[in-house]
Amino acid sequence: MAYQGLRIARSILFRVFLIGFLFLILAWFCLIFGKAYWTDLLMVKWHIGNPALIDILIIAFFALAKFVLFFYVLIPAIAISWTLCKLDKQQA
Repeated sequence: MAYQGLRIARSILFRVFLIGFLFLILAWFCLIFGKAYWTDLLMVKWHIGNPALIDILIIAFFALAKFVLFFYVLIPAIAISWTLCKLDKQQA
């Protein structure tokens, strides 16, 4: 029962990663299937930007989201998990 706070933090980080990754996949599918509609809406109706700029912004968004999910959520969760395994082996 020792290190309960670390176990909770690990569980929260793994769940945040899983939920964030699922939302990222959902956003990617929405982009794939709705890109023509949204690009047309931005260009014709709202007169915002050009298609090349929008593509760059979309790629930047997905790159940043993956970076945050992996390096700020998954890596600390794995490190905490590894630490807990070592501490459990030392106690046994």
